[in-house]
Amino acid sequence: MSLIRIWLDEDVRPLLGAVLRERGYDAVSAVELGRLSIPDADHFEYCAANGQALLTFNIRDFVPLARRAIEEDRHFSRLIVSERLPFSQLWRRTLRLVGTLQGEQLADRMIWLADYR
Repeated sequence: MSLIRIWLDEDVRPLLGAVLRERGYDAVSAVELGRLSIPDADHFEYCAANGQALLTFNIRDFVPLARRAIEEDRHFSRLIVSERLPFSQLWRRTLRLVGTLQGEQLADRMIWLADYR
């Protein structure tokens, strides 16, 4: 099994990616790579093509993209959604998630970070 690869949407602080990498996880931020103001559907497809779980606070836009992919039986990689949280809570929940699940266990599904309190 492989470790989860995480792509942080531009609304998630890049610090989370840096802290995850310090712990040996594969995490990168849209901000770090300069992929800003790109349509959500493009981020969604980019992550699907690269096998990355997309972590976002943008529930309103990304959940419908994932639901449509599920309805169309189309591969969409992974989607991790969360309400906006203070960094310490975001970090703890994300660490619980990556410490619990392997990459394949997230394939083609939505994960709610609130489940990892």
